Amino acid sequence: MWKSQVDAIQVCGGQKTVDGKRCRYGGGMLWSVLKAQDPNAYREIMKKGRKRASVHDRMRVPVTDDDLIGEEDPKDKST
Repeated sequence: MWKSQVDAIQVCGGQKTVDGKRCRYGGGMLWSVLKAQDPNAYREIMKKGRKRASVHDRMRVPVTDDDLIGEEDPKDKST
């Protein structure tokens, strides 16, 4: 349903971004069409998307020098 509308927009030259510097990709046009055609569905999707844990809320694993692959440890030079 919405894919045919996105295809029609692309055939007619696409849709510019807000700043007008480039054309939107198909996914961006799909969100735009969805927001215009069914605002309640768009709001529901966006609400569910906000509930996901952000990158900053996820557990982080510390990285040490031992984790570097392919690099020699300067302290181990036995020459």
